[in-house]
Amino acid sequence: MAEEGESSLTEQKEELIALQSMYPECHLLSDNDGCYSNKVQITLQEHKMTMVFSLKATYPDSCPRIEITFTPDSAVSENDLQELYAELYDLAKENMGSAMLYTLVQHANDWVAGRPQLDDAVTMATKEEDEQVECQFFLKGKCRFGDKCRNLHSDATKDEVKSINESVDETKENDKKMKKEKKEDADDEIDKKKPPMKTADDVISRILWDKSVPSKRFTVGYLDRFTGIVENAFDTFDWTNDLASLDHTVLAIPQHRIQYFKYKDVIVWDKNTRLDNVFGSTGGGVTILDVISKYKKLKVDDDDDDDDDDDNESDDDDDDNDDYERK
Repeated sequence: MAEEGESSLTEQKEELIALQSMYPECHLLSDNDGCYSNKVQITLQEHKMTMVFSLKATYPDSCPRIEITFTPDSAVSENDLQELYAELYDLAKENMGSAMLYTLVQHANDWVAGRPQLDDAVTMATKEEDEQVECQFFLKGKCRFGDKCRNLHSDATKDEVKSINESVDETKENDKKMKKEKKEDADDEIDKKKPPMKTADDVISRILWDKSVPSKRFTVGYLDRFTGIVENAFDTFDWTNDLASLDHTVLAIPQHRIQYFKYKDVIVWDKNTRLDNVFGSTGGGVTILDVISKYKKLKVDDDDDDDDDDDNESDDDDDDNDDYERK
């Protein structure tokens, strides 16, 4: 470790000798704090800049501490100086392990050379001072200094601002009107929303409990997961027990799979087309009683069907009895 320290100090001395030969205003400084092995100051008169590098014993394997000062009449601002510091420290990190002071000085030299010159900066500052700022209070008609105001009072500008303000006010007013109209349209749209439709559960309950509606005349169209739409007579389903309590021999389906209900051969409730001729909830004005009444007028009423069914059932019973007697 001692040998490495001595080697680093030797490299520092050699680098400092080389810097002194290249920059006449290169001087070694004493380190009052004792934290650094060497401190070197380089003054660049051309750019009114002084750079001080403080080197630790581990330099060049560590970055030097960099201090930069400019004369008061330079054109470098505090923000510009911070930018230069950032660039120099980044460059120092890239060059760790090798002599870097000349590289840092040259980079700072090129950086300052690329900045606006003092004459240009003074010209710009003077121009800005010469340009008067419009008095904002005068534009609003509230300036209490009158002709003694140090800011500019321009009637032309005031008229322009007044015109702009009027245009802005008009735009705001138009925006308010548009928002109001949109709100009214939205309210009208809400009023025009379709009425809620009675569910399949409502239809099932009515068929089950309304005595004026014969359940045996109804057919249920439902969605089978494998075969698609399937129809079965309403009375073949178990509507009263929980699905989980039934076995596979009982016909029962979840109500969300019901697509439509038929009364005889007419669809009276359809989920997809929002048809409800059972309750008339969708605004059609037709109920299941109207449908049944229509069939009665066409002389296809339930009583005739009941008689036909009874005759068919008695015929089937007679046939069964005949077969039994033959046996």
